[in-house]
Amino acid sequence: QTRDFSLIGELVSEFASVSYSLTGVATVDNRNVWTCGTNGRVWYTSDGGANWTEITLPGSDGSGLTDVVTTDGQTVWVSGRNGQLWRYTK
Repeated sequence: QTRDFSLIGELVSEFASVSYSLTGVATVDNRNVWTCGTNGRVWYTSDGGANWTEITLPGSDGSGLTDVVTTDGQTVWVSGRNGQLWRYTK
């Protein structure tokens, strides 16, 4: 199986002007992508990056997130700097 990684370049461009860093990216396919950042937020796109939805995790309080993982595109696991772990389902 091969993947089109051009979406990752578009993702970097989309978030290039923000004052925080992206720390995790999880792709399901070339349209469904989850990402997280050092500002405690998670973003999701289902249209290949044309539109992004920002998600605030309860209790994250802007703390840095370190990674995001999904296997089905519906449920994600997100880890935080201080050992926190969140499960989020769309």
